[in-house]
Amino acid sequence: MKEVLTLTGDMVHELQKERGYMALFWGSEGEEGSNEVMRQFQVTDKTLIKLKEAAQRWEQQIKTIDKLNYRIKKIEQLSEQRSTINAADSPPYSIIHFYTYDIIAPLLEFMVEIALFDPHTDSCNVSAYSNFIQWKERTGRERATGVLGFSHRAADQETFVEELKVLVAEQETYKETFLALADTAQQACLNNVLNSRQTPDTDETIEAVHRALGDASGKSINKEKLLNSMTAKFWYMLMTKKIDGMHQVENLLIDTLAKSRLSAKEGAACHGVEPGGVSPRAIAFLKTLPFFSNLQDSLFNQLIQSAHIRVYKKGKILFLEREQPTRFYIILEGWVKLYKGTAAGEETILQMLSSGDAIVGSAVFLNTPYPLSAQIAEPATLISFPAAMVRQLIRDDNEFAVNMLTNLSHRSQLLIQQVEMVRLKCTTERVGWFLLKTLMNQSECNNRIKNSIKLPYDKAMIASYLDMKPETFSRTLKHFKNQGFHIENDTIILPSNDQLCQYCDVDIASVCTRHNTKDCPNPHCGR
Repeated sequence: MKEVLTLTGDMVHELQKERGYMALFWGSEGEEGSNEVMRQFQVTDKTLIKLKEAAQRWEQQIKTIDKLNYRIKKIEQLSEQRSTINAADSPPYSIIHFYTYDIIAPLLEFMVEIALFDPHTDSCNVSAYSNFIQWKERTGRERATGVLGFSHRAADQETFVEELKVLVAEQETYKETFLALADTAQQACLNNVLNSRQTPDTDETIEAVHRALGDASGKSINKEKLLNSMTAKFWYMLMTKKIDGMHQVENLLIDTLAKSRLSAKEGAACHGVEPGGVSPRAIAFLKTLPFFSNLQDSLFNQLIQSAHIRVYKKGKILFLEREQPTRFYIILEGWVKLYKGTAAGEETILQMLSSGDAIVGSAVFLNTPYPLSAQIAEPATLISFPAAMVRQLIRDDNEFAVNMLTNLSHRSQLLIQQVEMVRLKCTTERVGWFLLKTLMNQSECNNRIKNSIKLPYDKAMIASYLDMKPETFSRTLKHFKNQGFHIENDTIILPSNDQLCQYCDVDIASVCTRHNTKDCPNPHCGR
């Protein structure tokens, strides 16, 4: 495994460099980087020869060797992209896209799969390693994107700045996740390299640029002056020093993946649970979910062995739009919001997920970037499984595949219902529907119909979810107050148990214990 990860990682590192040099050449319209990019072509080709020779030796050892061989053929197609350095009309971003998504991203996935399916590795350590190499890749993409932007070849400088800000935010997310998952030995790998590098000026300059990107007012730093003074070649040099250091860490992390290094207590702490694995309570809860219905015990136990549980604070970004999924998340308790950012810097909440819900499972199954972002809306406990393992299980087990397809279909229906609710219902109907749905969820947890509701998250978030302004939501609550509802802070007491039944729909009726009985005050709601 070590040889596979090391040689493949070296290949990725040289491709990341070549991508950056191509951006430098194109960004300067051929005035800079021509000699460097030609030399890099030779280095990349030599690294590829080593990888091809090793792949032939691995033919009988690695089940997924076909994936690597396919990507090797893709790398051999680089000659077509390289030839564009003599074609002035070739779009630079399409070249960057080819390196990023056609070659580098699949190679990173292959590396994670190799580490994950090795019986001697610990899945939590592999998850930390996976987040680190994704962090490094986002840093590499920042190098290439920055080179194009600072060369002033970017068609829209505002778009360039926004793109850079997204990449910086993604790096921070992967970094935080790595640090949260990494054990002491893995964190030591990072700290040892950081402490040995004599590049404080480099790090400070990069941080200054990052602060400038996030400085909307321009008061704390002269944003325009700093960004305009940065040259493409200097930016490439700065980022390369940082990325070369990260490659050293990456190679050191390979030696930390083995299970045998950890005591039971350390391994359990990494997973966020007591020694002995996922708690019996969590296992019992998971077995009630449709995902795992009729799943063989051996397969279920295999998943549980690779799982880790983590408690998240409110406001924590779980992942950002366009990130590549590395884990399959299921909510044990708490709330998670799924949202998309707008061009005006606002956000539109598309879904609010809670206990038992999977988080954007479609991206995991299809192995595509997340179509939206996820943030913890209220303190939450999540269990997650390696995305590669989930995909493999879908391929291997028909029952599990059907369960996942059923869940996706159900989720699609809920989204359609939500769109209908927002487009076809007035504000009072939307709020009434939300209150009734919340009432039913909270009553289901207590096995009885309640006459009070505790709002699950703050009112501004509820308003966004219902596609209305906070002041509109407040006015609508006053309307309910005039109807006899008692409202105090986040608690709402109903005048009677059936006061909200007029807002019932098919989805709510399906979980109501009074539906299709003589006690139902709205017998036509589910039809």
